[in-house]
Amino acid sequence: MYNGLLADVVRICTTRETLPQRISGVRVEWAWTNLHAAEVISIRTMRPDELSAVIPRAVDLAAKRMPEDRSQGAALARLTDPNAGAPSPLLVAQVVQKAHQLSDAAHARARHFRNLVLATSAGLLLAALLLMLVGWLQPAALPMCSGDRAVCLLGNSPSSWDVTLIALVGAASGAVAGVVALRRMHEEATPYRVPVALALLKVPSGALMAVLGLLVLRSGMIVALEDVSTAAGLLGGAIVFGLAQELLTGLVDRRGQEVLKAA
Repeated sequence: MYNGLLADVVRICTTRETLPQRISGVRVEWAWTNLHAAEVISIRTMRPDELSAVIPRAVDLAAKRMPEDRSQGAALARLTDPNAGAPSPLLVAQVVQKAHQLSDAAHARARHFRNLVLATSAGLLLAALLLMLVGWLQPAALPMCSGDRAVCLLGNSPSSWDVTLIALVGAASGAVAGVVALRRMHEEATPYRVPVALALLKVPSGALMAVLGLLVLRSGMIVALEDVSTAAGLLGGAIVFGLAQELLTGLVDRRGQEVLKAA
């Protein structure tokens, strides 16, 4: 079984990934799980002199992954108590296996969260592209103009480029917010690049918020901003709404921080 697990790891690392596998990160998870299982099997068959070199790693893993796990407290105490005698390979393997199980579960949560964020980003991007298409085909349906339509973004009447331009400005604002958010992110201990996925989420969010925000602004629902009557004012509104996506994506950022800390 030990050799089979290592052979699977070699196969995973040397064969070409399919696109879905590359996006999902499932092969990374398979490789880590197999390596951890192989390590546990190896520990169970170690001689006493070999086992003594593994105990510090087992203690470190246990302290990091299960500091409050009472079910493992007695086992961990046996490893750290100099008067308890030499621990058995089975005891050390039990501690390492439990720590690896907790680590693998935390990494799986990080992978699932990252994939959910990427799927949401793809959905928002599709929605933004559809709005841009509607704006291109029917400019009057999504007018990027002042409330009385006296001033539009590129003239005195809606044009095919208005929605696209506003969406691009909003996306740029979201990208700026994403760069700032990256600096606040907790250092990642997983291979799944969760902070990058969270930063990417802000780009289509900013595009959508800019377009929808200007439509709300034009409707007069936001009294403080309904007097915007210049093209520069409309672009400024797009920037503000593009940055305002942080109100929503900031909640996702906080959840991402929790996931990263647990991993």
